[in-house]
Amino acid sequence: MKKITSAFLLMSLVAFANASEQKTDFDVRKYEIHITQGEKSIAKIDLNGFADQPFIINSFYEKSYPAKCDVTGSVPSVTNEKIVTGHNISLLLNADSDKVLFTWGIVKLVEVKDFTSGGCTVQLPQLIHRSGMLDVSLAIGKESVSMSDDCKIVLKRVL
Repeated sequence: MKKITSAFLLMSLVAFANASEQKTDFDVRKYEIHITQGEKSIAKIDLNGFADQPFIINSFYEKSYPAKCDVTGSVPSVTNEKIVTGHNISLLLNADSDKVLFTWGIVKLVEVKDFTSGGCTVQLPQLIHRSGMLDVSLAIGKESVSMSDDCKIVLKRVL
């Protein structure tokens, strides 16, 4: 599987927003994001940055699979296609309050079934798409939870 990523590690990631020289340490906010599917931890992300600067984290994986098969005479010709799975997260902090706008999306490969007909075998991938949005006020030490089926995302303000 080929990984396409802009800034994401499955275990832990620290993302720092670029700060202007006018900002002080008092303007810094820190958040933790923990993503789980069922009982499995998918990612834990630590974000440190300034209000009114968006955080955008994307992590996508590309995988080829045999999707189409043509038979000419007795010779099969297989054409591959690609599926893309992964996560995207965006976080926008309000500079004048504790408000946070948090959006997320996940595309997960559930299973791939083989299908055979006329001497050709192709694969039929089944994908699940999950997404959510939180528009909340989070004081230091507080957290908010967003859920979609078996996917749970906890956003916690640390500082």
